[in-house]
Amino acid sequence: MSENQGKIGWIEFHVNGSIAAQNFYSQVVGWQTEGLDVEGKMDYNVFPKGSEEAVAGIIHSPVIAAQKAMWVPYLVVDDVNFAAGTVKRLGGQVIEGPKDAEGYGKYCLIQDPFGAICALFEPS
Repeated sequence: MSENQGKIGWIEFHVNGSIAAQNFYSQVVGWQTEGLDVEGKMDYNVFPKGSEEAVAGIIHSPVIAAQKAMWVPYLVVDDVNFAAGTVKRLGGQVIEGPKDAEGYGKYCLIQDPFGAICALFEPS
């Protein structure tokens, strides 16, 4: 098991309306954003004021936004395929993936047996 296993590697706000969410959080906490066109939808990388390192994403997500807007932590795993199988074996559900996150690694969205949603992320 690597030293990064179990750490939070990233966090995203999944919402149906990423532009409005970006405006809200920019005004509330002062985040600066960088727009990204992802499959025809506008997503954002989020930066603390004055920083060049992204700390989060605001994502237009039809998969999750159909339920409700939510923050989704990406939990680091050594092997996302193995972890996804373990989720199923323990009564959870794989909502999406595993699939490639171009240039970053692989991930899957899961729902645990208690109803919470998070992502499992295997960095490249």
